[in-house]
Amino acid sequence: MLKTAEFIEAQVPKDAPVLDIGAFGSELPPLLHRAGYEQVSAIDLNPAITAMPFADAIDYRVGNFLHAPYPDASFAAISATSVIEHGFDGPALARELQRLLRPGGYFIASFDYWADKVSTAGIRMFDMSWTIFSREDVVQFLRQFAERGLVPCGPLQFEAQSPAIFHAKRSYTFAWLALRRTG
Repeated sequence: MLKTAEFIEAQVPKDAPVLDIGAFGSELPPLLHRAGYEQVSAIDLNPAITAMPFADAIDYRVGNFLHAPYPDASFAAISATSVIEHGFDGPALARELQRLLRPGGYFIASFDYWADKVSTAGIRMFDMSWTIFSREDVVQFLRQFAERGLVPCGPLQFEAQSPAIFHAKRSYTFAWLALRRTG
């Protein structure tokens, strides 16, 4: 989350609109608000999101980020911290990011990752499927995103030295990436 905040602060002006998706419990919207960002929005399926900190200044909404209730080209940056691995739908996510991001805007995400495939078949979290992305999974979804004009901001590094997470009898770590919308 701190890497995402640092990236946004380095790349996105404080008066530019920013959206955090899957934001219930996310510390990023309050952090950005406290850092001086004037237009912070957050969306999550959990209705309790409207009771998050700084609700008087942050635009918290209940909704599905794959069908977000915002106009086209609304955001200079969209973040997702440990979100896209739950109910992942690459084509739908790429389509919605392309719609919501302004040209030159950023999508910054962290997600569950291990270079070799780790099966999560039959495991549900938040009443959704769960994916621990493998190197091949990431390459595949980056192809889908590139078709929508969302390209990596720099070189990608796929190696993972040791798992940092052990959950549901699975060992893995987190990956982080930043994509930029072309056009």
